[in-house]
Amino acid sequence: MKIIKKIIIFLVVFLISSSVGCGGTAPDDGAVSQNTSSNPSSAETESQAPVCEHDFEITVLTEPLPLKDGEQKKVCRLCNETVTEPIPATKTLKVLAVGNSFSVDGMEYLWHIATDAGCENVILGNLYIGGCSLDMHWSNIKSDAAKYIYYKNTDGKWTETENTPISHAIADEDWDFVTLQQVSAKSGLPQSYGNAENVISHIASELPNARFFWQMTWAYQHDAYTSNFKAYDRDQLKMYKAIVDTFKTEIQPNENIDGVIPAGTAIQNLRTTYIGDTLTRDGHHLSLDFGRFTASFAWYAALTGGDVEAVDWYPEKYPKIGEDLKFVQSSVKDAVKNPFEITEQK
Repeated sequence: MKIIKKIIIFLVVFLISSSVGCGGTAPDDGAVSQNTSSNPSSAETESQAPVCEHDFEITVLTEPLPLKDGEQKKVCRLCNETVTEPIPATKTLKVLAVGNSFSVDGMEYLWHIATDAGCENVILGNLYIGGCSLDMHWSNIKSDAAKYIYYKNTDGKWTETENTPISHAIADEDWDFVTLQQVSAKSGLPQSYGNAENVISHIASELPNARFFWQMTWAYQHDAYTSNFKAYDRDQLKMYKAIVDTFKTEIQPNENIDGVIPAGTAIQNLRTTYIGDTLTRDGHHLSLDFGRFTASFAWYAALTGGDVEAVDWYPEKYPKIGEDLKFVQSSVKDAVKNPFEITEQK
C-alpha cells in the first residue's frame, strides 16, 4: 500500500514538472509585445529616421514678367537638397515712359494689346514734351521743372495733366517698368548721350524696384523732309544702323538697363513687306494705323514676354491691320528675337 502511494506521488510530481517545461509559465502576450518593441526591425528603424526641416536659400534665376513665368532655385542649407521651380507671371503691367512724341507713338495701343493678351492690371504713364532730349530731361530733373504733359491710361483711355514735374509722375504709382529714349534726331549720335547716365541713375534711385527698358526708335522714312535727317545723309539704313550701334555703346552697358524695346527694328522689318516704307505720317512720326500699332506691339512683346500670336486685337477703325496682322506679328517676333538686325519678312 505504501508502495502504491509513492508511485502516485511520483506521477503527480512528474506531470507538474512536464507542464512547467512545456511553457506553462511562459510570459503573456503583453510581455512578448514589450520584448519585441525593445528590439525593432531594420525597416522600422528606417521609417523613424529624422526628416530634414528644410531651410532654403532662394536664388532668382529669371525675374517673372507680366505674361511670362520666372524661375528660382532653392538650396537647403541643412541637407543641400536643390529644387528649381517657376515664379508665376505677375499679370500686372505698370509702365512709366520718360519720353516725347515717339513714346506717344509707341504706347498708343499698348493698353488694349496687353489687356487682350491677359494682363489684368495695366497702368500706363507718359511724361511728354515734344522733341525732348536727354539733356532736357536732366535739366528738368535738376530743377524739378513742371513742364511735362503727363498722359495716363488705366482703362483704355488716355487722360492728360499739364504742367507736371517728373517727380510727380515717379511718385504717382509703384511702377514696374520705366522706359527712356533719346530724341529721334539724336538717337544715332553717341556724342549726344552725355546725360544718359544722370537721367537713368536718378530715376533708378527713386524707383529701385522698377526695371528699365530703352526704346530703340525707328529710322526716318526714306523721303522724310525734316532737316534732322541730314545728320544721317538722308539714308534710312545708315540712320537705323547708327541707332543700333549707339544703343550698344552708350546704353546697353549701363547696369540699370534691363532690356530694349526694339520698336525701330520691328518697323524696319515691316518695311520689307508689301506694306513698304509707308509707316509714318510725316516722315518721322508713325502712321496712326500700322506704324503705331507695330510699335505698340513691340512694347507689349518686350515688356510682358507675351506671345505675339496670342493677340488678335486691333483698332476697329483700321480693318486693314486685321487683314495683315500676321505681318505685324512676325515683324515684332523677329525684332524681339534679333533686336539689332533687320529680318526680311516673307
